[in-house]
Amino acid sequence: MVKVTYNGNEYKVAKNTKVIDFMKNTLKIKNDNVIACKAFYEIKSLNFELDRDTNLELIDTTTQDGSRIYVRGLTFILIKAFEELFPGKKLIVNYALGHTLYCDSPDVKLKQSDIKLIKEKMNEIISANIPFEKRILTLDEAMNLYEKER
Repeated sequence: MVKVTYNGNEYKVAKNTKVIDFMKNTLKIKNDNVIACKAFYEIKSLNFELDRDTNLELIDTTTQDGSRIYVRGLTFILIKAFEELFPGKKLIVNYALGHTLYCDSPDVKLKQSDIKLIKEKMNEIISANIPFEKRILTLDEAMNLYEKER
């Protein structure tokens, strides 16, 4: 068992309980806006396993960190949707301005109907509930992946 402190309250949970399970089963929180957590002073996935005593903070989309994570996730989904609809073509995310991302494709002149298809594909990807996986790569692995994707 490990001790988890959340909002000033202490809870005992089985070692290696995922935060998402702690959140749903122990705290009875079913808030879809919770997007990550902070444990050991680091932002972690909700799939993070509680393996030792910790203070836990839940991060939702109303916070600065939560909003940033949400936008980054949507950006990945947008890129995946674009690549599935336009194989071999690239979408470039140039910059963010407020709550808007400016994207461009040197390969595709998008029409309004294409944007609708991209939105539908994004919703399909989201509905599939595919988890994001963090991968840690060596510099050589990252460079090889970058060259392969160029």
